[in-house]
Amino acid sequence: MEHHRPDRLSVRLLLCATLVSVLGAGRLTAQIEGEALPAPQRFEPRAAPGHPSILEQDLLCVSTVTGDVKIDKNLLSPETRKNVELIEELTELLRKLNRQAAEQAGTPQPPDDTSTPPPPTTGGSPRPTEPPPVVPPVPGPALPTIQTCTDATTLVKMMRQETQKKYVPILELMGAGERALRNRYFEDAISSFEAATEVTTDLEQKWHKVVNDLLASVSVEERFQAGCVRALSASLSMAVVMRDLLTKIYPRLGRGYRALGKHEQAAALFGKSVAIDPSNAKVWALFGEAMLGAQEYKKALEALRVSVRLDGYQPEVYYLSAKACAKTGESRRALYYLRRAISKGYNKFAIIERDPDLTTLHGDPGFEEIVYMAPSVPY
Repeated sequence: MEHHRPDRLSVRLLLCATLVSVLGAGRLTAQIEGEALPAPQRFEPRAAPGHPSILEQDLLCVSTVTGDVKIDKNLLSPETRKNVELIEELTELLRKLNRQAAEQAGTPQPPDDTSTPPPPTTGGSPRPTEPPPVVPPVPGPALPTIQTCTDATTLVKMMRQETQKKYVPILELMGAGERALRNRYFEDAISSFEAATEVTTDLEQKWHKVVNDLLASVSVEERFQAGCVRALSASLSMAVVMRDLLTKIYPRLGRGYRALGKHEQAAALFGKSVAIDPSNAKVWALFGEAMLGAQEYKKALEALRVSVRLDGYQPEVYYLSAKACAKTGESRRALYYLRRAISKGYNKFAIIERDPDLTTLHGDPGFEEIVYMAPSVPY
């Protein structure tokens, strides 16, 4: 029985097919149809901490083929790890076929870079290897005045170009801030998020200015023309997108300040976020916790009440409410919130006993019952 011997063309085709399956057929289709492919985005919020995102897995697969980086395959998902191993086998087979063809043709081949071990590293910093710092985009110049519908259309086109140019760097800054928060480099995280906040706020204000100028300067008759309506719709949409992006940046920046003990700055940022989106129960809880750290107990209790109204299954929020009431001397309400926290699943009784914010409850029979007997309360 005659065995088929693989040639270089078939191996290349199989390698390209495997890469397409890893990177996604949609990208190849977009390239064939002539569409502009989006720039790679390093920030992906849904990625699990400590594991690469889907986009990072794709980039790692390509880097493995080209030999740019050495990766830990244990960090990859099973499907991606299988594809990486298949790509490595196909790449090695392709190198072998190339060497055989070169030997038959008498062409000298350069040494294989993959067989050369990397030089050993000496010393080293306790800080892990970080990606190159992201250069924040600079806010653009002031916008020209709108007088006609044509001016509005031209200005919207210019603003779209500026937004597209700066949107990916904003996401990269947010990704750098997230990595710094995970590694507890809070100063670096604050710097990244503040840079992202500055550029995003500048874009949001510019889009709102386009809307205001268009409504104030263009006549009513001209305002209902097709081009003017499209410009107004695009401006409103982009202003909303920028405000939504700020609701994601403010809480992360506030977490950085809170970790450094700067509760006033953290509370101000959480307050800005809930002012834009008052339906986020978790940010209301962070707002109340920051107010509690800033010793604004009444305001903390108000924010925590809003969080509970939006989501009643938060044992930590009930516990924070008990602390706020204890600090204001409302023992009965503090015990009520403490029982509610336990009924919702809060079971850290050792923390309850040692919490300095609950010292005013020590000696109260209700508090002693909660700490030492941990009853199940009918709530």
